[in-house]
Amino acid sequence: MSEASRRTVAGSALRDILNDGRIELQVCGDCKAVQYPPAEVCRSCLGGRLEFAAQPASGHIIASVLVYRSYRDDFAHGGPWPVASVRLDTGPTVFAHVADLLDAGTEVRLAALVDSLGEGVFGAVRDPGDTTVIQKRFNKST
Repeated sequence: MSEASRRTVAGSALRDILNDGRIELQVCGDCKAVQYPPAEVCRSCLGGRLEFAAQPASGHIIASVLVYRSYRDDFAHGGPWPVASVRLDTGPTVFAHVADLLDAGTEVRLAALVDSLGEGVFGAVRDPGDTTVIQKRFNKST
């Protein structure tokens, strides 16, 4: 079974949005909370009216680490992989690939990337050139 086939309906929708190069997160139609990861109900009010909508992509690094081994096949070669937790200005925290380790508090913007399994994933970049660096890393790992 591929990793993609284990995603929820909401998770698959986010993957497809990122594959299209867009940054969208779920927004609750009842309380207006922005949430990540995608879910079937709102974490704030338990409402079921969740829609994906374009969001400001700005945020700050909470922490970054090097991942040396992952359970996913696309990470089996080419590591270590720098990843970071990013607190978005809209509230949620996302996990994203980064070009290199970044200090806490570093301002970043989310970028839509496609990993070596063809899955849409988040990148966090300081400048647009970082997007190319991260995407090349995925391309080398296949």
